[in-house]
Amino acid sequence: MSMITKMTDLEIGTIYLTTEGAKQRPVLLISDGLGLELHDTTVARITTHAPRNEFDVVLKDWKQAGLHQPSVVCCAKTSIIKMSDIGLKVGDLSNADFIEVMDKTAAYIVKSKERGLEKRAAKQNSSVI
Repeated sequence: MSMITKMTDLEIGTIYLTTEGAKQRPVLLISDGLGLELHDTTVARITTHAPRNEFDVVLKDWKQAGLHQPSVVCCAKTSIIKMSDIGLKVGDLSNADFIEVMDKTAAYIVKSKERGLEKRAAKQNSSVI
């Protein structure tokens, strides 16, 4: 594991440690601020629990990524955190795992958009009546 020395060292598809309470947890960087001078970044939680929904990705190459146990990326559980809260680098996802994670993350966003539009349409229809 290596220490991050500056924000430009952060890379999408890389696993880092963050501190949650008193415990360090791995997260996957899925956005780096899009090249802007932002101080926040988007991460997805990584867990050793079994997949819980269609948007969880079981990492096939978890050892290669520097993880100690079989792991799952929770693509529906993303957070925006300060880049300064990013800790040690654990490792990098394989290309196959990275593509699956980004596809599931995009699918989650699309499904959320569809559900939001459906709810808005239902609300508008009920207020017209």
